[in-house]
Amino acid sequence: MKGVIYARYSTPKQDKKSIKDQVLICEAEAQRRGIEITAVFFDIEESGYNPDRPGYNAMLEYIRGSSVKYLLVHHTSRISRDTAELKIRARELKYLYGVEIIFVSQGISTENENFELLFSAYGIADEQYIESVRKNTWRGLYGRLLAGKAVMAPRYGYKLENGELKIDEEQAKVVRKIYKLYSQGHGFKYITQLLNREGIPAPRGNRWTHNAVREILTNEIYKGVIVWNKAQYRKVPGFSKRKKIPNPPSEWIRIERPELCIVEPGLWEECQRIRESKKRVQRQGKGVAYTTLLGGFIKCAKCGSNFIKATRASFKCGGVINGYCDAYVLVGEKMLNKLTINAIKAFLKENRHRFKEDLEEAIRRQFSTQTSREIIEKEIETLERKLAKALEVFEEIPSRSIAKQIKEYEERLEELRLQLSAVSEVNEVEIDDSVIDLLIEEIDGVLTMDIQEGRRIISMVLEEIIVEEDKDIKGSYWVEFRFKNPLCAFNRKIGMVAGAGFEPATSGL
Repeated sequence: MKGVIYARYSTPKQDKKSIKDQVLICEAEAQRRGIEITAVFFDIEESGYNPDRPGYNAMLEYIRGSSVKYLLVHHTSRISRDTAELKIRARELKYLYGVEIIFVSQGISTENENFELLFSAYGIADEQYIESVRKNTWRGLYGRLLAGKAVMAPRYGYKLENGELKIDEEQAKVVRKIYKLYSQGHGFKYITQLLNREGIPAPRGNRWTHNAVREILTNEIYKGVIVWNKAQYRKVPGFSKRKKIPNPPSEWIRIERPELCIVEPGLWEECQRIRESKKRVQRQGKGVAYTTLLGGFIKCAKCGSNFIKATRASFKCGGVINGYCDAYVLVGEKMLNKLTINAIKAFLKENRHRFKEDLEEAIRRQFSTQTSREIIEKEIETLERKLAKALEVFEEIPSRSIAKQIKEYEERLEELRLQLSAVSEVNEVEIDDSVIDLLIEEIDGVLTMDIQEGRRIISMVLEEIIVEEDKDIKGSYWVEFRFKNPLCAFNRKIGMVAGAGFEPATSGL
C-alpha cells in the first residue's frame, strides 16, 4: 500500500520543528500500518484558511498520477480548522481520488463510515479551543480596563502615562470649547472653520473636518464613560486578515471612569439632544460612489483640498467650507465638464505620436530591466527562504520526496538566477496608435453615458484639475489640466473669466 504525508504550519512565529515533528509522527504510523510513503508534501507559512496552498496543490497533482491509497496527516486542523471546508476536502480525496485520510494524533480515518460525524465532533473541539483563546484574550483586556489600564490608542483629549489613560489638559480645553459652541447652537461647519482659523491642531495633526468634530461630540468617554466591545475581529475563510464585525448595542460594555470626565454629563446629554433634533432623514440608495463626473479630480491650488459640490450646479474649495482657505472660487459644473472633454481630446490629438513613443519606451523599460528584475529578485528571495526551511526538515527527515522538493527549489532558483543575469533591453516594441482614436471616440460620449463609466474613461487620461485664482483680474481664475500617460504628465492652462465663458483649449495658454 502506498501513501503520502502532508504537513503544514501557519506563521513565521511558529516553531520550525513543527513540520519535522508532524512528518515523523506520520512516518511512525505508516510503518506501523505497513504503508510505503512515496512522497511528503508540506506548506510553510501558509494559513489553513488559504484555499490555494502550493504544497497541498502539489499533493493533489501527485495523487492524480499515482496509485496512492492513503494520505497521513498529523491533525485535522492541518487540512483546515473550518469543519465545512475539512469535509469538502475529505470528500474530494475519498470519492474523487480514492484516497483515504488518516489523522494520526486523533486516531480517526475516512475509512470509518462515520468519519464526517467524527470530523464534526473534532471540529467542535477545535472551534471551542479557538473560542476559549478569544474569550481568554477578551477577559484579559476587560480586566485591564477594570484596573484602569488602557487597551487602545488614546482619543483626542487624553494621553498615556505608564499604560494608563490621563487627561491631556491642552486638548481637553479644545474639547470643552467644541461642546460649549455646539450647545450654543453653532453647527459643525462653524466650529470646524473656527478651529482651523485659530490654528488649533486637529486630532491627527492635520486640519479639522466635520467628521473630527462629530466624533468628539458623540464619544461617551468625554463624560467619563468608556464604551467597549463594540466590535469583534474574526477569521473568515477566504480572507487573509481578520474581519471587523460590529456587535449589537446590547453587547456593548460601559465602564464608568469619572476621573476621565472632560465634559459635564449634563452638557454631553444636551448636545446629544441637539444632534437628534437636527438629524435629517437619510436618503435611500445613496452609496459612496461619486455622483459627479469630475468629483475628486478638482484640487485647490492654494490649499490642496478637493473642490466639492457647493450648489446644485457648482463646485467650491473644501478648505473654504472648513474655514482654512480663502480661495473664494465658484466653478460651474457643466462648463467645467465641457472644457475638460475638449482639453482631453486636444491633448490626445496633439500628443498622439509622443504618447505612442513614450508608451513604447515604458514597455521596453518595464519588461527589460525594472519590473522583470524586481519580480525575479522577489521570487528568488521567497524561494531561498523556503529552501532553507526545507533543508532544516531534511536534516531531521532525510526522505526522497523531501530531497526531490529541495531539488525542485534549487533548480528553480538556478533558472531564476540565469534569467536575472540574462535580463536585457527589449528593443522591438511597436504600439498601434489607433488605440488613441478609440479613446477619443469614448471621450466624445462621456457626457451622455453613466457617470461611473464616464469617470473610468476620463481617469485613463486625466490626473487632476488645479483651480487657481487670478491674482491680477478680480473674478477670474485659471484651470490647469494635468494629464497622464505611462511615463509623464502634460500640463495645460486655460484662462477662465467668471460669467464670460472660457477661451479655446490651446496649448501653452
